[in-house]
Amino acid sequence: MAPDTKSIQGCDAALELMERIMLSSLLSGSGEEIPPAISRLLDFAPNSFVTPYSGQIALSIRQARDDGKAPDFLKVISLLEGEAIVVAQSLLLDSSSLPLGLADLHVAPLLLRFQSQSLVSTLGEAWQEARDHPESAPAVGRAVIKVIERAILDVPDQVLPGIVDACHFSSLELVQPPELVKGLIHQGTKVMLGGGSKSFKTWLQLDLSLCCAYGLPWLGFTTIPGRILFVNLEIQPAFFQHRIQAISHARGIKQVAGKLDIWNLRGHNASYKIILPQFIERVKSTQYCLIDLDPIYKLYGNTDENSAGEVAQLMNELERVCVQTGACVLFGAHYSKGNQASKESIDRVSGSGVFTRDPDSLINFTRHEEEGAFVVEPILRNLPPITPFVVRWNHPLMERDEDLDPSKLKQSGGRTKTHSKNDIFNLLPDSGLTTSEWQNLAEKSSGVSRRTFYRLKMELKEASAIIFSHINDTWKPVRRQ
Repeated sequence: MAPDTKSIQGCDAALELMERIMLSSLLSGSGEEIPPAISRLLDFAPNSFVTPYSGQIALSIRQARDDGKAPDFLKVISLLEGEAIVVAQSLLLDSSSLPLGLADLHVAPLLLRFQSQSLVSTLGEAWQEARDHPESAPAVGRAVIKVIERAILDVPDQVLPGIVDACHFSSLELVQPPELVKGLIHQGTKVMLGGGSKSFKTWLQLDLSLCCAYGLPWLGFTTIPGRILFVNLEIQPAFFQHRIQAISHARGIKQVAGKLDIWNLRGHNASYKIILPQFIERVKSTQYCLIDLDPIYKLYGNTDENSAGEVAQLMNELERVCVQTGACVLFGAHYSKGNQASKESIDRVSGSGVFTRDPDSLINFTRHEEEGAFVVEPILRNLPPITPFVVRWNHPLMERDEDLDPSKLKQSGGRTKTHSKNDIFNLLPDSGLTTSEWQNLAEKSSGVSRRTFYRLKMELKEASAIIFSHINDTWKPVRRQ
């Protein structure tokens, strides 16, 4: 297949822009120490630069540096001639210059380009030598291996950014990533949704993905629409399709192309060390705002979830997905076994504490004492705290239930009944009360929630213990319990 000329030209243009930013920063940053990554690129000038004039200017800066002098503009100009002087003058006035510590962030692609070109050249020379002199082939092969090993060590995956003066850093106009779910989730961050086994986590995550794709509220939070990718690692495709259809129907969503993508990987699970590099390569060209992984344990491989070091490696790789795609990465995680009510919210997820310390947003769903209800406790790093609230499962959706007390977590042995029919029956005078009067009295005097009141009232009615008077719309006691 022939090379994509437009892609190559676009790549060169991006590299030229990086060069311009770096050189402009060097020329306008007189007296500043040159960061190590930029200094390394200068070591190979002019060959390490895309455009000839940039290479000449970089060579002059290196010569000034090697003379033990700060690479100020006048010194660099004195070492240049012809058109290169004009280019250097334009770079000095370029508004794209940055503090050198930040300009250092743009160097990695230039180093990688130079190193790859050097390797291609070396391999070509080695092949020519081995062809012309077959007897030297083993020695040439060993030399090539050493060159490749040195290249891998010389240019790591990440070139660390330089140290930045706080004064410069504070003056920069840095833009925070947009909020994907208002008050809860930023784009480009890591988010964990935690819950017990069979607590509808996949339904929740899929509902969140659909709401974000179509800009619908999720659990009362406003979402900003964008393209979403859901990576299904657990559910068979036919059953997963049914869930998408059920939630879409309940939400009134008429699906259109380009909103939500599904990657069904059940049966193809492997260690994150194998899957995530392929994953990044496949998705980085699509501008996803959210990548939803469900569930995370399917990517463990031989990772020990109780090992802080091994879990930290997994979290670092998820961070790499965030950085290289610009998307928020959300994943579901299971609670440990046993009752969770006695534990702090942040300590409920199974495995190493790194799982809960590392993500930017942690959204825990813990069983409430009411059957089918869950207490939601967000723990947020970059946003104001959110008071815990209760949601109730109403297939196929979770819905807010403002009548339930979020402090009433399910205890061991099942839900403890704190109120009985007598608690509200004994509040009802012989003269009777309207429904609202009775409910307000029960809530104020006995702490009976609205939902519990109506449940107990129904029990009293079915037991023929109360009667409704249509004359003055009041409930009256028939017989005492």
